[in-house]
Amino acid sequence: MLCANGGTVSINQVGSVELRIVNEVTGRQETRILSDVYYVPDAPTNLLSQDYMQTELNYFVKMSADQSVCFLTKKGTRLKLVKVNRLYRIWSVRDQVREQAVVYSAIVTPKKSVPLAVWHKRFAHARATTIVDMGKQKVVRGLQISTSGAEAAPTCLPCMHGKKVRMTYPERRQHAQRPLQHLQVDVCSVNEPRLDGCTSFLLVIDEFSRYKWLFLLRQKSEAKNHIAALVNRLHVKYRERNWRVEEIHSDQGGEFDNNDILDFCAEEGIELTTTNAYPPPKRTVSSSAPMGSCYPRSEHSST
Repeated sequence: MLCANGGTVSINQVGSVELRIVNEVTGRQETRILSDVYYVPDAPTNLLSQDYMQTELNYFVKMSADQSVCFLTKKGTRLKLVKVNRLYRIWSVRDQVREQAVVYSAIVTPKKSVPLAVWHKRFAHARATTIVDMGKQKVVRGLQISTSGAEAAPTCLPCMHGKKVRMTYPERRQHAQRPLQHLQVDVCSVNEPRLDGCTSFLLVIDEFSRYKWLFLLRQKSEAKNHIAALVNRLHVKYRERNWRVEEIHSDQGGEFDNNDILDFCAEEGIELTTTNAYPPPKRTVSSSAPMGSCYPRSEHSST
């Protein structure tokens, strides 16, 4: 423990002390128990912390006009401390038999050791070896670890959960080799509803060229009609180049996974594939495509 003169003393034990004082309110001898008292064998005198009395025991400090007397008061209790040799001393009843001075009797108990798991949580889930080293080097006051806790590292479920590594997802080895071979589709919401009632839009991306088509939707069920119309238009436009849609890839949304889309893809010879919309490694290109904001516009605004 660091003293006011800059020196340090060793704390032997920590416990409670029974102190017999005279209550200035009642004029009677009363007993008070002080907890968290440090027992220092080499200390020249018994010290009472004014800050401890104020913050922990809720005493109010009042000084006399000449500051020779200090009073510690709270409801029903008033303690008088007289200044002697630059220290404020409290008058305590001495035991005439054992000639005790300020402390009448001490109930000193060894400080209980705390399991390592508790210190692990107190120090923001620090490693067990770090906490044990701190206890050995005495860098933290009161850090005492039980022997059983120091030998075995604590089992912390939050730490185990944080150290888990996500399973690797297989990379897609087949990519589009020409335009229109693979189309990625997704339905996105609009921040503000348009004046015409559209609340979402269908986004179609060509995986090879990253060309985008966007169709405004009043309902998500309208997506299937736009997909069919777009595919037919592209087949007619690029018939001479022999560019055809071979695969339509989307998440597992109901607007894509339905009988109408399945029948259309079967008629056109298109493979319909779906994937989980949540794991980033398997998200569709349309889900991660950079898009600008969609704002509502009036019917008279230019396109």
